[in-house]
Amino acid sequence: MASEKRTVTKYCDNSFNIWRILFTIMIMVFHLSDGSTFYDEYPQFSYHWYIAVEFFFVLSGYLLMSHAEKHPEESSFEYIKGRVCRLYPEYIAAFLAMVVLKTVRKGLNPIKFIVPNWLEALMLQSIGTNKFPYLNNPAWYVSALLIGSYIIYYLLKNYRRLYLELLGPVGGLAVFAYLYRTYRDLQGFTDTKGFFLNQAVLRSLLGLTIGIYVYLIAEWFRKNWECRVPALFSLVETGIFVGVPVVALFIDDKDYDFIFLILFAIGIFCASQDRILGKLAGSRPLSWLAEISYSTYMIHFVIMLLINKYWDTTMWHWWHIPVYIAVTIVAGAIMHYCVAVIVKLIKKIGVFRKKND
Repeated sequence: MASEKRTVTKYCDNSFNIWRILFTIMIMVFHLSDGSTFYDEYPQFSYHWYIAVEFFFVLSGYLLMSHAEKHPEESSFEYIKGRVCRLYPEYIAAFLAMVVLKTVRKGLNPIKFIVPNWLEALMLQSIGTNKFPYLNNPAWYVSALLIGSYIIYYLLKNYRRLYLELLGPVGGLAVFAYLYRTYRDLQGFTDTKGFFLNQAVLRSLLGLTIGIYVYLIAEWFRKNWECRVPALFSLVETGIFVGVPVVALFIDDKDYDFIFLILFAIGIFCASQDRILGKLAGSRPLSWLAEISYSTYMIHFVIMLLINKYWDTTMWHWWHIPVYIAVTIVAGAIMHYCVAVIVKLIKKIGVFRKKND
């Protein structure tokens, strides 16, 4: 055990960490350029990096199915409770940071920001109210992910065969067709049509469903096939996960979104088998960046508004990107560890009270 702690690189049987970091940074840069003159100054570039969110939906479906297989006794309520407990502390920390920032900048009572956004504070902004903007706009992803995850996990636990053999494939195709016919892209997340055809939740359900079948195919492949050319997985996934952002940056046709979605599924399958890049993914720097990637994602909008006080972010400067990424990573790390300390203290207080009772 002592020798393991001194080892710089930890073995991983997949390369998910690498791509989790890459696509988090993609979303951060996309939002930075969105509020600037970037697309006016460089019309050859397309407003298309929002597609990175679909990578996370598919990867989350893969991990959801993996979790379900390893915890057959767990109920859907226990699962979603665990997910909320894991995601909410950093979520609410970023929400409150945004409240403080808005309060200071506009000189208003913080209640003026909290009360109108109470659904967002409870991670419920994606239930279909069509209310937008949010206080922390990128947080919509977490809300849609939790809603979609609960629905699918419930079906998996209670109607596994029905879901895997009928509801999953048929429902996935139906959602795919609906989003294509109605929007022709995978960009929006606020629109709700009819009773509950919420755009964000439908994107979540589609990506999660695809991810579930990617996991099942990957497990079957792992058990029944021995890849004699392991470097092939590294080449394919690298080609996809580097190629898609490059193509998206220069192609404005939003029909490509649905092709990118399928390519992400293929890339995640290859990444799940990739032990070559897995060694790199298990290195301490990348493991650390992957560990704080959620906090970095949650806090990046706060950092964007904060630096706006010192930079004219409406004017595009290329040096903004590395500085913004570095500052956001530091802020994400600080929030991650501060929240971890607070959560640990709360748990200790809870245990202490139980012992006294």
